[in-house]
Amino acid sequence: MQERIQAGKRLLEAKRIAEENERQRNLTLRKAEKEEEKRARERVLQKLEQDKKLSPVYTTTKAEQLRECLRNLKRNHQDRVGSLNGGVEFLELCGFERTGDFLYLSQEKVDMALLNSAGFVLNSAMTNPFFGVLSTTHNQV
Repeated sequence: MQERIQAGKRLLEAKRIAEENERQRNLTLRKAEKEEEKRARERVLQKLEQDKKLSPVYTTTKAEQLRECLRNLKRNHQDRVGSLNGGVEFLELCGFERTGDFLYLSQEKVDMALLNSAGFVLNSAMTNPFFGVLSTTHNQV
């Protein structure tokens, strides 16, 4: 009889310990889920803040100015962009600033979207034999 009571007590104690362990696991799991939700929420807020700080949208007039500058360059049939008046103008449109005899692009003024657009237009001018042939200049209109 005494052994049965002791066995029952041990069984109840083991059951209580198992329930306590299960409760601790659930608490730990809930805490981890809350932390993950918090991190996910912070990532979303960071992404929203980053999206709010969008780079300025450039109108087609800037790209058109770049194209027009390159059309003028192509009409001159020169090898070096820097030796032409339009070449310096093209680089200034890309964000370079004249400092004495040199053109300088400061790190703060680097605009990758504008430089990529200029690179695309420049590549088109070099590879497309008909670049600017059908376009009219503002002076001719």
